[in-house]
Amino acid sequence: MVDDAPSAGGTVRAAPAGSLRFLDDLLGRVAERGGADFVLVGTLGPSERVTVERMLVDGQPRDCEPYERAGTPFEDVLDSTPYVIRSAAASRFPDDEMLATLGVEGYAGVPLAGEGDAPGGILVLLFRRPIADADAVHELLDRERVRVAMELERVRLEQRLAQSEQRYRALVETSQDGIIVHRGFDLVYVNPAAARLAGYATPAELLELGSVMRLLPPAEQERARQRMAARQREEHVERDYHMVIQRRDGSEARLRALVSQVEWDGAPAYQVAVTDISQRLEVEERAQQARRLESIGKLTGGIAHDFNNLLAVVLGNLELIDDRISDPDTRALLLQATQAAGRGTELSRRLLSFARRQPLKPRAVVLEALFAETRTMLERTLRSAVQLEFDDQAREPVLADPTQLQTALLNLANNAEDAMSGPGRITISSWLMAATEVSRRFPEMQATAFVCIEVADTGSGMSAEVLDRAFEPFYSTKHAVHGSGLGLSMVHGFVRQSRGQIDLNSREGKGTRVRLYLPVAEAEPQFSDEQPRADAVALGQGRILVVEDEATVREVTVAMLRSFGYEVFAAEDGTAARALLEQESVDLLLSDVVLPGERGPEIAAEVVRRCPGLRVMFMSGYADVDVFSDFGQRRRVRLLQKPFRRETLRVQVAEAMAEDAVGA
Repeated sequence: MVDDAPSAGGTVRAAPAGSLRFLDDLLGRVAERGGADFVLVGTLGPSERVTVERMLVDGQPRDCEPYERAGTPFEDVLDSTPYVIRSAAASRFPDDEMLATLGVEGYAGVPLAGEGDAPGGILVLLFRRPIADADAVHELLDRERVRVAMELERVRLEQRLAQSEQRYRALVETSQDGIIVHRGFDLVYVNPAAARLAGYATPAELLELGSVMRLLPPAEQERARQRMAARQREEHVERDYHMVIQRRDGSEARLRALVSQVEWDGAPAYQVAVTDISQRLEVEERAQQARRLESIGKLTGGIAHDFNNLLAVVLGNLELIDDRISDPDTRALLLQATQAAGRGTELSRRLLSFARRQPLKPRAVVLEALFAETRTMLERTLRSAVQLEFDDQAREPVLADPTQLQTALLNLANNAEDAMSGPGRITISSWLMAATEVSRRFPEMQATAFVCIEVADTGSGMSAEVLDRAFEPFYSTKHAVHGSGLGLSMVHGFVRQSRGQIDLNSREGKGTRVRLYLPVAEAEPQFSDEQPRADAVALGQGRILVVEDEATVREVTVAMLRSFGYEVFAAEDGTAARALLEQESVDLLLSDVVLPGERGPEIAAEVVRRCPGLRVMFMSGYADVDVFSDFGQRRRVRLLQKPFRRETLRVQVAEAMAEDAVGA
């Protein structure tokens, strides 16, 4: 039961060394005063076993295993105060192996106070020879029992504290959250997670900074000082807040911090638990921006739609007037008005681009050829001080409208040039990205693979305020004569309408980087069959029904069609159209898409069921590609974009009339 090897002893081995020394000194003095060779102190658990917490043999600690109380002097000690056996102790308790092993003759013990009236432990002196003065030993135990009990309890409390601290340190070391402990901003401790978060390989490397302040950008340092000063004034300071740190590589991370006051190595300190929320905040901000831009887009698209209807009336009437006059001066004035209306049409197209409602013709685009053509165009227009570089690593074609994609690249390059007052560099590059890479940043993106096209410059960069509004239409930091503020918004609208994503990164004085993520084309471009040529079609033969709720648009459209020689009927909605078709037969239905009550495709679907020989054509101020899916006849349905020129209407109607009917 007794191990002769030196040891810290019993269940208090994990206690601090200083605490054990004090207990050992006390037990040693008690043994010396009583003339004992052995001294031990034990505790009682819920079972009948005694746990020897500490045992000294000739003044040196020894291990002693727990053992049963029955058949040992312990059982009698707990029932009397104190209990002394002058001699032959081992003989009186033959089942007690410890007494026999140690060669014990004299035995003296006293119970130690526990909770309530029940004893909590036992103090025992053992003698290799008979006890000479039993009364003196009895008095000694009775006198020292309280001190020993108090010292044992103190050691056990410190042991539990040490174990708790060990468990806490183990949790801190393995925590996925960063833990930083500081005193007055002086770093005291950091765990591995905090080191990784700050870009350091080990906690020791991070601790070499010395101060928390060296992790913080200037603005964050000031906020930290203000929080510390408020705590020192005993003012209320939020324990849970967001902060920014600067990583080892110079990049910034946004963190959530939870601050607590703790005792660390015996002195007050602040513990800061930090979690990297950069990605979460980025996703939230992107979603918020997307919602804001979506709202602006809806408003912009609605304005553009109404504007297109107005322009349709203006352009149509100007061209009708042009047919009726011959005076050169008057025709010159009409030309200026028509050109101005044309510029309004271009502005409307840009608005629809931002609202993601412009007509697109996506196909597989090989970037190598597109980049070569774009380089030629930019080299002619960029200042000589601006260096232009291309790095095309993507060999896969992207699915996009080539004209709009090139326009986007030209817009971005022109913006980059404007951001450089002197010499600079613009780099246009591309590379393939797996879907998993893109979806981590943009969870809503769905495709098997993407190509990233990046336009980067060494210009002046943008402030956080400018960056936040960069995609809004009509927002510009340029002088009024230098731009409309639609460049970036058009690029944003085009990319999103192409089922891609755009990422803008910029810092003042550090340049700007714009990345376009576009889906890889899964097949080679498919081209539709050749359409009939308008110049081979006879004009003015056929009957047309125009369905348009805007009276002025309806009237000018009817007037232009009649000027071509067609017989034309007009209706303002589906009800009027169906009533008219019950009395008249027509060859072509020309309907607006957005109508009160029923949409144009719904009206067309019902009319075609009644009149299988009817041809169908739509007109709209939007690029409603879902018109085709709604109507289910994409190859034989045309979409005429408002505002349209008279010649465009002539050609489109002539080609439609030359085609087979939808229901044929």
